Amino acid sequence: MIYIHRVNHNTQHRGKGSNLEGASMLESFVESICVEKGISVVAEEFSTEACEISDVDASVCHQVASRMQLRHLYCDPISSERAKLGIPSQADLVAQVKKDLGVSVIMGKDSNEYYDQLAAKYHCIREHFWLAKLAPYKRDNVLFICGIDHIGSFSEMLAKHCWQLESV
Repeated sequence: MIYIHRVNHNTQHRGKGSNLEGASMLESFVESICVEKGISVVAEEFSTEACEISDVDASVCHQVASRMQLRHLYCDPISSERAKLGIPSQADLVAQVKKDLGVSVIMGKDSNEYYDQLAAKYHCIREHFWLAKLAPYKRDNVLFICGIDHIGSFSEMLAKHCWQLESV
């Protein structure tokens, strides 16, 4: 069984740009759901590279999993994997938005929505990558933490691959 929980990514760490209150809430949630659902694997849309960028040694989920002696998986591809998969970097997407909209700074609703639209073109590729990372744990109780934009599409993908799932 896989249990999916949506988050804002700035709650997944306690480093640069984090939401400390949200990180504490996520930590408490992960601890309680792991006990309640008998979770053996905590996985997330995050990476070692995201930790480096955020200036932390580990994500909140990784810290909880370690403390509870559970397996932890960072499922998001790092830069070299993204390049192999044909997924542009965040910097490349930002540059594309600036070029297409003729702006020097991404600010405001229109440019942020356009960025999200460009990034969404690669969600399916990333989600297949996550699915491959999770495949060895299909018989386990897995908690998967991801951004809200992926809940519907990733849930559909999991269902197509015969995963039992529940949103929590």
